[in-house]
Amino acid sequence: MTPNGPEHSRLDEQHEILVEMMHGEVVSAPLRNPRRILDVGCGTGIVTCHLGKSFPYADVYGIDLSPIPITHAPPANVLFCKGIMPDLANSGVDPRFLAGSFDFVFSRLLIMGMNKWQDYVSAAAKLLQPGGLVEFQEIDTRFYIDGILCDEQWEWAKIFHAEAAKRAKAGHPETLNAGLHMVTGSIPMFKAMVAKMMEDDHSPARIAEAQDELAQRIESMLGVCPMYIPWTVTVGPSIERILNLNHSALEQSPSQHDPAASNGLIPKSTPILNSDGDPIWKVLVFDNLGRDIISSVLRVNDLRAWGVTIHLNINSVRHPIPDVPVLYLLEPTAANLTAINADLARNLYADAYINFLHSIPRPLMEDFAAQIAESGTSEQVAQLYDQYLNFVVAEPDLFSLGLGKETYWALNSAQVKDEDLDNLVDRIVSGLFSVVVTMGAIPIIRCPKGGAAEMIAAKLDRKLRDHILNSKDNLFSSQGQRPSSAAGNPTSRPVLVIVDRNVDLIPMLSHSWTYQSLVHDVLKMRLNRITVETLIDEDNPSKGSKERAYDLNSSDFFWSKNAGVPFPQVAEDIDVELTKYKEDSSEITKKSGKSSIEDLDANDTSSTALHMKAAIAKLPELRERKGILDMHMNIATALLKGIKDRQLDNFYQIEETITKQTKAQILELLSDEAKGKEPLDKLRLFIIWFLSTEQDISRSDMERFEAALTKAGCEITPLAYVKSVREITRMTMMTSAPSQPAPPSAGTELFRGFSSISNRLTDRLRDGALGANFENLISGVKNFMPANKDITLTKIIESLMDPMSASSSAIAKTEDYLYFDPRSANARGTMPAPSQARHGGGGGVGGAGMQTAGTNATFGQRRQGFSEAIVFTVGGGSMDEYGNLQEWAKRTSGAGAAAAGAPRRRVVYGSTDLVNAEDFVTGDLTRLGKEM
Repeated sequence: MTPNGPEHSRLDEQHEILVEMMHGEVVSAPLRNPRRILDVGCGTGIVTCHLGKSFPYADVYGIDLSPIPITHAPPANVLFCKGIMPDLANSGVDPRFLAGSFDFVFSRLLIMGMNKWQDYVSAAAKLLQPGGLVEFQEIDTRFYIDGILCDEQWEWAKIFHAEAAKRAKAGHPETLNAGLHMVTGSIPMFKAMVAKMMEDDHSPARIAEAQDELAQRIESMLGVCPMYIPWTVTVGPSIERILNLNHSALEQSPSQHDPAASNGLIPKSTPILNSDGDPIWKVLVFDNLGRDIISSVLRVNDLRAWGVTIHLNINSVRHPIPDVPVLYLLEPTAANLTAINADLARNLYADAYINFLHSIPRPLMEDFAAQIAESGTSEQVAQLYDQYLNFVVAEPDLFSLGLGKETYWALNSAQVKDEDLDNLVDRIVSGLFSVVVTMGAIPIIRCPKGGAAEMIAAKLDRKLRDHILNSKDNLFSSQGQRPSSAAGNPTSRPVLVIVDRNVDLIPMLSHSWTYQSLVHDVLKMRLNRITVETLIDEDNPSKGSKERAYDLNSSDFFWSKNAGVPFPQVAEDIDVELTKYKEDSSEITKKSGKSSIEDLDANDTSSTALHMKAAIAKLPELRERKGILDMHMNIATALLKGIKDRQLDNFYQIEETITKQTKAQILELLSDEAKGKEPLDKLRLFIIWFLSTEQDISRSDMERFEAALTKAGCEITPLAYVKSVREITRMTMMTSAPSQPAPPSAGTELFRGFSSISNRLTDRLRDGALGANFENLISGVKNFMPANKDITLTKIIESLMDPMSASSSAIAKTEDYLYFDPRSANARGTMPAPSQARHGGGGGVGGAGMQTAGTNATFGQRRQGFSEAIVFTVGGGSMDEYGNLQEWAKRTSGAGAAAAGAPRRRVVYGSTDLVNAEDFVTGDLTRLGKEM
């Protein structure tokens, strides 16, 4: 085909299909900070541009026989050139293609145009520097039936290969001896469905069936088994224990571990080596919970870097890779154990390293052992571990158990059987046990009487006691305990506070004004990932937009600094960081005489560049910082649009003074279309007011409110349930007053008053993201800063961690919280019945004469202070609560508090799952409302 417009479109469409087949990945090589990248046969340059954006600190070259059309705006670090790569590499003349100068060489689908494979592979090897990688994504032109080569059965196949051999087009890069070393000893092959084509039935239906099955096989294998070949392997520190096949290697001690450096769990490392000095590449198989746990802290490139070349769900279609070991990370359920045994019986992989996310029950373990004994596959099981990792870490101080969005419904519905409720409570207890094991210290447990919180606390207390008394290998032995971060007393223990969601429903519904909460509410963040609409071409908005996924975690310097601050302050800080970036880049360009940092070449060896070596060294960091700021610029743009479309600033401002709103004002807001067009936002605001107001609401008042909500398009089914729990939540909620004077607030434009914002940030947003709609977008959006006030859960935690500073009303609410000490011989009592999990809501509303597994705290225990706390909400977590708790911990551990002798505080927030307001209302509350 000729290199024209239609051909360019075909190549781009082909790229999109291949990326989809590879589950969103373009390359699979475990790249780590490459400085020079070469894309051979780059076509339209779409992969070259992708590599340039993915590695903004690298110099990326694209080479092709034909002129490269500029259909994709190349980043500043991308350069295209026309030519034949082997000729340029072997000539040694072109300074761009010197031997040993590239970290990564990539090519895709050259098989129909390559007539000298040996020359090409040898040239690629020559260009690589020690430790470099080359990745060939090619089609296997051979045909197989059940893994057996069957080319000889077809005359046309023999003719095809004979003609290809004459033209030297056939062959396989992995078979060529060019000084390259394979990652694995063999390349896994998918079983082509040619057997179906050889049957007598050649009907269209049979052909379509075969094609569908073949497409699934191709998708499976292309998605997880592209070939990449390292030239040499650099030995580095061992990987984290599980990904390292539980190999004892150099590890940080708990006291040395920096959570912020690795997003809370897994340190950076490199794969282990076998006896020959090659990496031990492996397959990772997980279930849904294992997937969520991994994806919150690792991305595909991280897995590649740690030796995982294939990652698959245990319930997906999987094919034999008999030479590669498999690492299982999943829950020990009957279904999962059966699937593992089936894999062993089929010889799907080599040695099996089985890692259970929590301890396997003895009956299941005995069944699993019997299955393995019956199938005679016990020798294939290399390891079996209980890892105690059945919780999802979003940030170093934020976790969830990943139990789904409808846990609140299950805990409060009369339709859920006691057996199912008991199983759910057991899963929560198991997850909390794993959290405690990971933290390395047995906590004091506090909880309100009644409800699910008491049942969970009692079962967790008993599980911890049984483990301490009966386990031969105590997970909390002195050598395994981490040192406490509490000041003054290294032996102090944390407090685990378990509360029911009904203690305060408002944080699940409120409209927040902090960056993190807005991202969670507006952009529906899940497992630290969001998707936003961005322009395809910032210079040409008419090309439209596309969805782009971003990962937000503690390794992002801007997110770590601004996640908990009000959104206007985030916009300010983007401006500050952009100014700082421009100043730093200007410092370099002044010395070089260049007009822009993008014009600099880090490999320039001229005399002009040598004297500024130190400045040039800053280029990678500057480009990476610029990429992060561009990402947050796009996120801020998407948030601005959401705020404007839904008038979220108005809703937040009303909720700040919700208790002062009269019935007439609320009714007017619900009825006025100009005050919010999103029905769910109005329903959320009304429920917040209904739960907060001290005013009497008669039946006729409620009917008027329901009529107004219905007219506004709201589904009012949740109100039936909300009315039933109003009295419980009113007993446990605490009125929130500002803890510090709020900054001056005014209904000015969002960017009015921001330092130099109109000259930099607004220009950037106007030109790059929103075009002519920018002024219309920001008009009318408020620039107020929220008052610093503690919400109900924060007041509860303050009364338990720092009773000397807490208010008398907060202490009164927690005075009869139960007290569990798993290390104590007392406080065992009897276990509550499962049905009691549905009753009460915490806060001293347990029934008279109710037997508890804990004890009522003594005066000394009630006044005991703590420096560390784990706060766990049963039935769903809120970003508002997390942010408020972190703000309180920071405020009370600041310089002023330290000067007064107060300890440094840490609060870890967890929940059964993090649920946004939309899911909570349309899911849990709606289902419960239908049952009323």
